[in-house]
Amino acid sequence: MFSILFFILLPLILAILLKFNMPPLASVKSWSPFKIDALGIVTLLGADAVRKSLGRLTYSPFEYFPLLAGHIFADNSVADPIPGFILYNITEGMKATDLSAWFTRWLLCQKVTYSATKLKITGTTRGREPTSHHSRARTIALVLNSFLIIWPLLSSDWYGSVASFSLVGLVAVRIWTLRAMRQSLDANFEQASSATKSSPVNLFISLPTGERITVTTTTGITQDCLLTEARPKSSWNHMIAQTIAWVAFGIHVVSLGMACLAVQLALLISTLACSVAVVRCWWSEGWNSEEHRLGSRMVIKRSDTSGVQSMAKMYVLLGLNDEEEQNMVDWSLIPTRSSRLWLPTYRQFKEDARHDPSVLDTWGNRLRQAYEDDERAQAAAAL
Repeated sequence: MFSILFFILLPLILAILLKFNMPPLASVKSWSPFKIDALGIVTLLGADAVRKSLGRLTYSPFEYFPLLAGHIFADNSVADPIPGFILYNITEGMKATDLSAWFTRWLLCQKVTYSATKLKITGTTRGREPTSHHSRARTIALVLNSFLIIWPLLSSDWYGSVASFSLVGLVAVRIWTLRAMRQSLDANFEQASSATKSSPVNLFISLPTGERITVTTTTGITQDCLLTEARPKSSWNHMIAQTIAWVAFGIHVVSLGMACLAVQLALLISTLACSVAVVRCWWSEGWNSEEHRLGSRMVIKRSDTSGVQSMAKMYVLLGLNDEEEQNMVDWSLIPTRSSRLWLPTYRQFKEDARHDPSVLDTWGNRLRQAYEDDERAQAAAAL
């Protein structure tokens, strides 16, 4: 609907302008109380922030608006994986460092706690995109993009017109690429939903920022979604989209500096404001994105434990069995069995927590008491 309305309204406006053969705002072109230099550099700003925000594949109404860093879809860096993540499949005893790019960016956009955040990744039978607020966002985006094209036409600024058309072209490529990546994620989820891959698993993920989270999901979602990249189905169409993005970005960088000041200000203000909005998550309560929805099927539910945070508390809440605990020991996530104090204290702590959950906040005191008792015992033995 967005594209149909856009390509219907634009020819009508152009026909009206050609009929009168006189730009109504021709005087705006000569308005130049100051000059802005090096505008091409401005288009490169905010690449990392915009890449992280859009690359997590959540639905955001601002993806229909003009943004900075249009080249991230031309060079496909929006789909480049981020190093430093480690996924431990505790149930199946597997370790992986090649998490999918969208999932790593999604995790970095969350305000997780050091050891109290737990995710549950499941699916839904609803096979459609979120609709809340999105029709409104598309309408506003249509108005803004149309204004950016009409404004230089009314002022007879042809360089500005080229800059505006190229900017809207980047928006179109972005919309197509994100939709293709989400469709790929949906296809991966369908493959992960087979009966042979429905076994529940516990995951432990270490982030490059130092936080650690636990995840409960299935074998299929782990293998086909969290560890498999979401890429457009047609590599040929993707290559064409990248080529269009490179051409549009290059034209925009060159023509923006040659446009009149009024058009430059309109393009800069709109792209800067929308970029800040998408990065800072304005209207996050339902407006900016739906963080729990990935694609049209995947759902991520988050919960944070209250009280005193500790890794031992996280392990107990995971409900690890003996085999899973051994896997954690092998990965050095739990002190090795050579530890005389940590492991016995943890086992007693785990047993007590089964009968009384209130002891989950006493781990620090218990471990400190164990070390103090050990020091006193060693001192007594030395006498």
